[in-house]
Amino acid sequence: MAVDTSAIENTATKIIMNTPARDACEELGSALSLNEAQTGELSRLNVGVAAVFQKGWLSPVLMKIDEWDNRYNTEVEYTDPALLRLLKGNLVEALLEQMNSRRFSPMRLRSIIRSSGLTPDKKREMDEIISSYNEKIFSHQDVNRKDFGDLLMEIVGCEYLFSVIPVFGVPTYEEFMQYDSKSPEFLKLVTHYEKGVRLWFEKVFSSLSYYAVINSEEIRAELILYLIFVAGAEGKIRYNRKNKLAMICRMLYRMFGIRL
Repeated sequence: MAVDTSAIENTATKIIMNTPARDACEELGSALSLNEAQTGELSRLNVGVAAVFQKGWLSPVLMKIDEWDNRYNTEVEYTDPALLRLLKGNLVEALLEQMNSRRFSPMRLRSIIRSSGLTPDKKREMDEIISSYNEKIFSHQDVNRKDFGDLLMEIVGCEYLFSVIPVFGVPTYEEFMQYDSKSPEFLKLVTHYEKGVRLWFEKVFSSLSYYAVINSEEIRAELILYLIFVAGAEGKIRYNRKNKLAMICRMLYRMFGIRL
């Protein structure tokens, strides 16, 4: 019996194969909305034949399932997380070196990817990330901080890290605007602000090891500065007065002497 699969709703499908036990047949027949005669046929189904019912169908259909053979055998390739973290760290180091020298070489990055011990699929995935930034980054020397931060974020894959690290003690820009800059309340808020940013930075600094192997503390700190610029209201730091990540970015850039 032909079935128009385009009319099938996106719901669970019930599949019942040969069931010799009478009580089981009755229970399953009820689940498939079978009548008494149809329920009796469940115990007589041939090997590889199943009764299939989908919500929205008027009645079940019989389906023949192919016999298992070597056509379906395949070797499953698993990504080694340790090798992936190592590759990500190597790519980050190479990219930051290229950014600082303003001499970009996607070929060198692809060479790093090819020399890794990862599966072909994972290598191809990482190479596609690099290729997707040809127009924004690798085709010219004038690279903005936002595009470069986006590339680093995609490579490291830690976008969710910034939503789980707590931002306790970090006030918003609007909270600061409630007080006079010389008032005790304002100065107290500044103290909480600095402490909150330091605690946040320490947590992110240590958590990066779960995503990439970066032994240099300087490179790890530099990476965080690019990532927080992207995470802090997508690089629009000056225009987000309620965003705490934007405030963290403000403080970190001031601490490291970088202009927004």
